[in-house]
Amino acid sequence: MSGNQSITLTFDDQRVVSGHPQWDEILNEFKKSRDIQTWISSTDFDVFETRWDGNSPFDWCIKFSTSLVTRYYLISFDPKEKTAKVTPLINFLEYQEFLNIEYKTPGIKKTLSSFLHDFNNHLTVLLPNMEAAQMFSSHEAKNYKYLVSSMKGMDNLNAYANLVSSLCRSPRAMIRFFNIAPLMVEIKNEILEKYPGLSVSFSIDEDYKIAFYQEFFKDLIHVFLKNAWENKPDDHVSLAFESFSQPNSNCLPDFELNRGEYLRLKIFQTGPGPSLETRSRMYDPFFTTRSKGKDEGIGLTLAKNMMDSSNGTLKFFPSSESCYFQLTFQRANT
Repeated sequence: MSGNQSITLTFDDQRVVSGHPQWDEILNEFKKSRDIQTWISSTDFDVFETRWDGNSPFDWCIKFSTSLVTRYYLISFDPKEKTAKVTPLINFLEYQEFLNIEYKTPGIKKTLSSFLHDFNNHLTVLLPNMEAAQMFSSHEAKNYKYLVSSMKGMDNLNAYANLVSSLCRSPRAMIRFFNIAPLMVEIKNEILEKYPGLSVSFSIDEDYKIAFYQEFFKDLIHVFLKNAWENKPDDHVSLAFESFSQPNSNCLPDFELNRGEYLRLKIFQTGPGPSLETRSRMYDPFFTTRSKGKDEGIGLTLAKNMMDSSNGTLKFFPSSESCYFQLTFQRANT
């Protein structure tokens, strides 16, 4: 097995794979048998059995070692079809990425969700007190503007905490196909109130159904509109929608996407956009180029996380006269 080349094995009811020249050579090198159970670490065996008993396809990473060499393989098991697709993980970084996706990231999400729940409990105690302080404070008082600013910041924190907590709890469960046209109309009606001076134009077909978090689609679009408005309040933003097909998985130009139907949304704004240094950090949590208190620095972070977790992509393209964000969503077959 060279590079990322994969091989597909079959196995019997005793979970013993059939012979394959390349895989047999690897098994002999690491003194392993064709019995799948011998490939699994004893400390992970109970978890492996639980995944297997689910009778649904699942991925499992195995590690083969000698005193001289260590190799990692990603195996896609299908208990029902009795097949196992073996893909070598070329280096340790690929193995780390697999562990992050399968184990570390869900653990972090669970911990973060618990933290945000407690954080919101404290915040809900503070908010009524801030409202009361604002209500009984004179508009001419020196501290009034600070109360208003603090209240706005706490409202934003409350909204973001609820959003992140919802994504952490069950992100995949909330992804569904829905028509975005009615939501785009709602966004258009909200622009004047939310972003005075900002000009926004777009046209959209009625049959664009995408797979995404329906509850958060408007929040996603508002991230980019708010970003454009805060950078240049009298800017013109245009949104362009384009459907396309990805004929094969991992093919150019959209090599990150699997085979299927997609919707591409480009959000254009005038000017070259942020500097190279800012672009390198624009998705970092709490990173902002604005003064403290005016921006939370988490909007693009959430947008990137939502796009990645819904099998979509988010990219930024700068140029000398204009720039645009490109969002790619999975689309329902028509």
